[in-house]
Formats: sequence, C-alpha cells, structure tokens
Amino acid sequence: MKSFAVWVFTLVPLAAGIALAADLLPRHGFDAAWPAHARFHATWAATKFLALGVIVALIAQTALKREERWAWWAMATYLVLGIGGILPAMLWHGDGPPMRPLLMIAVMTLLMGIALAGTARPVFSQRAQ
Repeated sequence: MKSFAVWVFTLVPLAAGIALAADLLPRHGFDAAWPAHARFHATWAATKFLALGVIVALIAQTALKREERWAWWAMATYLVLGIGGILPAMLWHGDGPPMRPLLMIAVMTLLMGIALAGTARPVFSQRAQ
C-alpha cells in the first residue's frame, strides 16, 4: 500500500497542478475581458497550483516513502484543504467547474483517500517520531 500511496501522491498532485495551470492561464489569465487585477490573480494561482503539486510530489517521494508522520499529515492537509477547498468555494459562489472536471476531482479524491487510509496504520503504529 505504501508504494500505491507514494505514487498517488506523486502523480495526482502533479497532474492536478499541470491541468489547473493549463486551464487557468488561457481561460482566465489571458482573458482580456477580465480586469488586469483578476488576470494577475489567475496567473499567480496557476503558478501556485503547479508549485504545490511539485512540493507534494517531492514530499511523497521522500518523507512519505519513509513513512514519516509529518508527511502523512502534509498529504492529509493537501487532500482536505487543497482539494476539498473546492466545496466551500462552490457553495459560497454558486459556481464551479463543469461535470467532467468534477468527476476527475472525485476520482483523484477517492484515490488519495484510499492511499491515506492504507498508510495510516503503519505510519501511526510506529513509535513516536
């Protein structure tokens, strides 16, 4: 299960970061109909999503692979806040991505949830780290 978790938390965040940047930049970052300040935030968000994907992948390939407890918590934070943050955004603003991206997000969330659940026992059964 550890290998599954490591690769899920490597590939999913990288794919999500690339996909979000590829969507945000052309659709919003360079949309002349948007105010300059909104385009600035869309462009900045795209680069932050990409950076976050790289950071999570690096943690997965190092500390999560070594079953370090802090890395498990980092992955849980990415899942709950980074990915789960879409829910309050959709509720507060009454809008969100179309159905196909939502289905992909649901699959990514399920894979990461399984990965976290499957690695919780070995990570937390170790002596205090």
